[in-house]
Amino acid sequence: MLGHRDSQAWALDGMGRAETSRGRAEDGIRHHREALELFRAHGDRDGEASSLNGLGEAHLAAGDKAAARVHHAEALLTAERTGAAEQEARAHRGLARAAASVEDAHPHYDRAIAIYSELGLRTADLVAAELAGLM
Repeated sequence: MLGHRDSQAWALDGMGRAETSRGRAEDGIRHHREALELFRAHGDRDGEASSLNGLGEAHLAAGDKAAARVHHAEALLTAERTGAAEQEARAHRGLARAAASVEDAHPHYDRAIAIYSELGLRTADLVAAELAGLM
């Protein structure tokens, strides 16, 4: 039964990302909240970090930077505790995007770029381009 719940949680997390990317942030928030509940219920900390990052991204898309920062900060702590490096990088990128100032964003962009680069992911180039666009 745990496998079914895990699959359901990951499906909801993916649906949340899809809805957010389609401009339906409120639906994304709802799906990520449901995924978060399931991940927490069966102790999937990597999934928890993913859904927290998804909540941050959805709140940012909805225009709520403060809520985005709260969720990305919680995702960062969770990812650091579990060693989920890709989620850690995603949280830093989210914190950079939701930052109140360029000065606040810069260290998060730098850390996200470093982690994505260490993982060999092309996302590092995308994040570097975002940072360059701020300068």
